[in-house]
Amino acid sequence: MDDTSYVYEYCLGGAHRPPKCIAQTPVFEPGRFLRSVKWSPDGMALAAVSESGALDIYDMSPAVTAFCGGLESSTIGAPALSVPHASTPLALAWYPHMRRDAPETCCVVESVRDHPIQLRDSVSGYVRATYTARDDSDVLMAASALEFVDGGRFVAGVANSLALFDVLRPGLPLALDRLEVGRREGVRGLVSCVAGRGGLVACATFAGHLGLRAGGDLGPVAAWRVPVEYAGAGVVDLRWSSDFLLWAAQRRGRFVVAWDIRDLRSPVMTVERPAGNQRMAIDFDPSGSHLVAGTVDGELLFSDTRTGERLLVDVADDVVPAVAAHPYYPVVAVASGQRKFAGVLSQFMADCMSVGALRGFAHFSVHIRSREEIILRIHPPSDTLPISSLTISEHVDKVQATEESRGLFQRMSGMEMAPDLSDYALELDTGVNFLVAGYPRYKCPYVWLRTDHQRLVVPAEEGQDVEKDVPLRLESIDCWRLYDIRPWDVMVEVICTAVVPPPENPFAVDYAYFERITREERVVLTGALLEFLRRVYLRHYFFSDVVMADIRCLQKLHFRDINVLREYQQSIVFRDQSS
Repeated sequence: MDDTSYVYEYCLGGAHRPPKCIAQTPVFEPGRFLRSVKWSPDGMALAAVSESGALDIYDMSPAVTAFCGGLESSTIGAPALSVPHASTPLALAWYPHMRRDAPETCCVVESVRDHPIQLRDSVSGYVRATYTARDDSDVLMAASALEFVDGGRFVAGVANSLALFDVLRPGLPLALDRLEVGRREGVRGLVSCVAGRGGLVACATFAGHLGLRAGGDLGPVAAWRVPVEYAGAGVVDLRWSSDFLLWAAQRRGRFVVAWDIRDLRSPVMTVERPAGNQRMAIDFDPSGSHLVAGTVDGELLFSDTRTGERLLVDVADDVVPAVAAHPYYPVVAVASGQRKFAGVLSQFMADCMSVGALRGFAHFSVHIRSREEIILRIHPPSDTLPISSLTISEHVDKVQATEESRGLFQRMSGMEMAPDLSDYALELDTGVNFLVAGYPRYKCPYVWLRTDHQRLVVPAEEGQDVEKDVPLRLESIDCWRLYDIRPWDVMVEVICTAVVPPPENPFAVDYAYFERITREERVVLTGALLEFLRRVYLRHYFFSDVVMADIRCLQKLHFRDINVLREYQQSIVFRDQSS
């Protein structure tokens, strides 16, 4: 699959004309796909953030000239400016009065983890000024969202707060307002995006909450959240349409949702656009009436917000996370690509996905969270699960679960339920949750305990703090780089260490579950379980003989159901021939 970016021209008038590619970049090297793209206010440059951590500025005047002159497609050359960073930039915004013929206006504000906000010259790459937001403990807070609200001021989303800065006044913000009021009121969660228009600033969080603030002093105006029936795993992009509707795109959500700010009780419009685990941006054409968005299938979606008419165009072989409509012309820039696992870790997470699709185990269940995360839920024989000798690692102070995963399990252990857990919410009343994750930046899987952490975990050293975000110390993880470790090796160690006494067979089959599903489902599930148990048996665990007994029982059940279905199918054919 190619990781590259394209520039398309489109026609959305009365007679649709298929969009045509007028420019594209060469295929990027692995791991260097673009995560976000933004046109400059004058429409002659394109700022892009790549997965490798670089801020790239492309000269787009040849592509714009090709569009205006009706020329054939061309290739976008190397970036006019490429600024490397220690980590991937979190947010980016162009100075709104930027003009190519006025070099003093050619600048962008950007944010990088653990660094102040920087005003960077888009021609030379030099930093002109820095802006800093600090919490009550004087700790630097990096901005996760940036947006200009008028000519000289911009808003930054920092942690659970909004900070208002003046471009001409580097240093501390003009105003810093915390979004959450008390424990239950206000906008909760880490700020993911902001959007300003008409003296109002809209903000949203990864927890699915949204809020409106006054652009002058960031005073609160309204707060609400995405309804459960439309909820995903957090809002990742906000846009205003021409009719002053506020549109929100979500991670792992099926819909892009719109609200009329005069009545926030329920959405007024939705556009179906299934999204993946990464940030998938949305934008509007210059008229503000056509929503433009990428899809996980490599398509570009155009949706008329007035009539509901949709147009899907194949533009890439991979997911399209970044789109940006030209501010003046019917031209849209798109970028394709996603993070891909490499080597052994890729195989490990692929095996995790295959196990996550299975059901019918007696001692545990597995739920897929994303390409990088699965939830291993152990079902205890009683209401309490005695856990002994589970210790946290001493050397993993830099290994942290993602912000989204921490928020997820905080909600699971608190009073409210995350909307995206509805498919197995009924199973959350008993048991213990473990998070198994393989984040590429760590190049190794880790396991976190996410239930009753203080009661169930014993520190590795006396006096060591027991923190929820520190992974467990497991022999299978310690041997990761030495042996061929598979997910079921980790699962065996977790189950046998957690449950006292250890079960005779950690992968015991719950045959009562098969009686509750249809025969057709049972044939598919037993076939998949037979393949999985075959892999487990070939690992030669101490319980391999018990696994073989389950394999024999499942084989009998599998072929019995196949014979019944075959006889049923033959009877239908015979009846049709007789009639």
